[in-house]
Amino acid sequence: AGSLLFVNHFRRFSPLLVKWRRAVAEEGVLGRIQQASGYYAMGLYEMGTHLVDFLRWYLGEIAWVWGVKNRGAFTLFEGDACVDGVLCFVEGARASIQSVDRRHFSMGEVRLLGEKGSLHIYDLGRTVEFVPARDSKLYSGFCELDYDCKEKRHEPPTESFFTPLLRNVVDCLDGTSVPLSTGSDAVRVLEALDALRRSAGADGERIFL
Repeated sequence: AGSLLFVNHFRRFSPLLVKWRRAVAEEGVLGRIQQASGYYAMGLYEMGTHLVDFLRWYLGEIAWVWGVKNRGAFTLFEGDACVDGVLCFVEGARASIQSVDRRHFSMGEVRLLGEKGSLHIYDLGRTVEFVPARDSKLYSGFCELDYDCKEKRHEPPTESFFTPLLRNVVDCLDGTSVPLSTGSDAVRVLEALDALRRSAGADGERIFL
């Protein structure tokens, strides 16, 4: 119909997260990603969609998932589910996702651990902390995160979540850009959420996408 479709996976619009995604996926600042972990609240389809979209954005296509129900966390809407699980990505990285009670924990926290360091994204994706890796000072042959290194970077938020989203909408209407969060990406995320829910309902059966 010639209409523009924007999906409110708002992290994709953040210049800060776009910059770090380029550093991770294209420049290899973390090296090979070994593991990732993330937390969400209020239900798989309410906030879990943002977490899974972020992980797919940074780590690539998802190969398979498995999940288990978390009866200690609560959904915002009836019919949703809280699922803890593992996502295995085509490129080899794995990510654990964990649902939490929003009354006790902040939402939308992600940590990526690679050969060259760690990237911690928190404050709903508005703050990024990078810590490089170094050879262990105590144990030969081991590696550790260098929290005292001068190269450690901490970048706090500088603008509202929705300012860059609205900027992208305006740029697209002016014909100078394309939507940064597309319906196609959202469909792939929904496929992963559906697979997680089916896995949790089948006692952790591994579901391939």
